[in-house]
Amino acid sequence: MCLNYIVIQGEVLNSPEKKYTQDGFPVVSFNVSVSKNIESDNYEVGDIKISASKKLADKCQNIIIGTILTIEGRLYTRTVEARDGSKNKIPYIHASNVEIIKEPQIEYHFEKNEVLKEDDIEEDIPFW
Repeated sequence: MCLNYIVIQGEVLNSPEKKYTQDGFPVVSFNVSVSKNIESDNYEVGDIKISASKKLADKCQNIIIGTILTIEGRLYTRTVEARDGSKNKIPYIHASNVEIIKEPQIEYHFEKNEVLKEDDIEEDIPFW
């Protein structure tokens, strides 16, 4: 008996892309970066494609770039033909569970000459 179960933790590299199967089920895909060696200062970083379907796809569609995730699922390979005719196997994970570990800090950038006025601040926010 073989077990195909993988758990990885990585940072989201691109916004999830949502598509639908012929049966109308949502499927989302995105890439995460993963470290190959975290025990030393000289580590390599790679990336792997993640796919999620049905209800999990709906939950994953709003994940933003820079979010740290723990992903559980199954490891698969897809054969892709290169321009030169050679065939390459590309690994990907079909997720069964996705947990947000850390969301990135969102920075607000104002346009040059844009001023935030006191009227723009909601009154129900207490300032001490």
